[in-house]
Amino acid sequence: MSAALNRLSADNVSNSHSGSHLGHLYIGIRSFHHQTRQVDDSDVDNVTDHGFRFHLDICENMKQNSTCLQIVDEFQTSDHWLSSSSEAVLIFCYCLAIVIGIIGNSFVCYIVIRFKHLQKPRNILILNLSICGIIMCVACMPFSLIRLTLKNWYFGDFMCRLSPTLQTLDVFVSTFTIVAIAIDRYSAIVCAQQDSNNRTIVYYVIALIWMTSLVLCIPMLTYHEVRTVFPERMNFHLFNICMEVWPSDVLRKSYSTFVMIIQYAAPLIIITVLHSKICRFLKYRITENPQTEFEVDRMIREIKRQRRNVLLLAAIAASFALAWLPLTVLNTLADYDYRLFLHRDYIHAYAYCLLAAMCSTCLNPVIYGWFNTNFRKAFMQVCCHQKTIENSPTELATIKNDSRGNGNQPFRFYSSLRLELGSLGPQQSKSFTSKSYSSPRQSLPRQNACRSPEEQD
Repeated sequence: MSAALNRLSADNVSNSHSGSHLGHLYIGIRSFHHQTRQVDDSDVDNVTDHGFRFHLDICENMKQNSTCLQIVDEFQTSDHWLSSSSEAVLIFCYCLAIVIGIIGNSFVCYIVIRFKHLQKPRNILILNLSICGIIMCVACMPFSLIRLTLKNWYFGDFMCRLSPTLQTLDVFVSTFTIVAIAIDRYSAIVCAQQDSNNRTIVYYVIALIWMTSLVLCIPMLTYHEVRTVFPERMNFHLFNICMEVWPSDVLRKSYSTFVMIIQYAAPLIIITVLHSKICRFLKYRITENPQTEFEVDRMIREIKRQRRNVLLLAAIAASFALAWLPLTVLNTLADYDYRLFLHRDYIHAYAYCLLAAMCSTCLNPVIYGWFNTNFRKAFMQVCCHQKTIENSPTELATIKNDSRGNGNQPFRFYSSLRLELGSLGPQQSKSFTSKSYSSPRQSLPRQNACRSPEEQD
């Protein structure tokens, strides 16, 4: 997701003489969808077969040659961009996010795979989102952390191309899946389309999401490579960097703008509009005047359910917007005017903005799953090792049809009821039996009828 370009700018060094010498050097770190700036002519003296030779004429122009030697010595003796304390805090935050993301998404995957009744279209999309979260935690966040802390790239040209491509793919798939979930909820709740329960369509949608994301990732695979940084007129190299090398600045900016729109702006607009329509529809549906006591009770239950649904939709839209906004703004500014970030604080800002965006990708499946009633029940069943019958049609049917009883409470209830009916007359017994047995059977369809599509999933 992040391609590191390490600029050694003579102007920045010569204009500042306080603080760490490493802070005098511009370090640009780019996001996956806002590409790294191509090195300007003012920054690069020449390009040789050995790699980039950055122009550090401070060694000739500055009176204090010791400053130049200290800068070069700092790059030679330290392989880290940040101080030890800042690096420790950053590593702790990233490791904590990785552990929480792996555990949470693994639970979601396990629950969807284990419980057949949860394998509905919406939950399959959540499963796809969880897989992206696991990939992000296992294969993307560690490499992002390495690139944020270490100057040198140790993993070769293949991983230099694969790592940002995989990160880009993961973020695209996650974003498009969130949009697909919003469309699915709108179709199921507002349009009441039965196609939303067709798993075949969902599989096609997921395949389309992955193929589209792969196509959008091709530039990341093409324009990444490892380059060696040399100080000008010195016979040693400072470090190897994994960076983006675009054929033209116009192409880089065009791709960056396109990806910013398709990865952040357009999905945010779609999610906000669809969720707003769903909320208005739910609000309109619960304003109907109840006529009977049963309808009043049903209305109260539905109001509570729809309140949870509205909170879920608001949490999804807000988390997506807030998590990606800082990184999007930061990368847009850096992409069009990198001179705004000619200090070391840019690394800290970028690192934590990137962490917020990655955490959003990792925790989205947990948010979706926890607000779902059946997910919570299945989660408690797995954690507490309880065997429930609420979500298992097979077990429920076994209890109802068990003629021997086997100590089940429903059988004991109906058996005692039959014994009491023996003392009544034939007509009274027949009348009482029809009332007693018809009521439980009629209550089940009513309960299912008042369940919202959100809870049925």
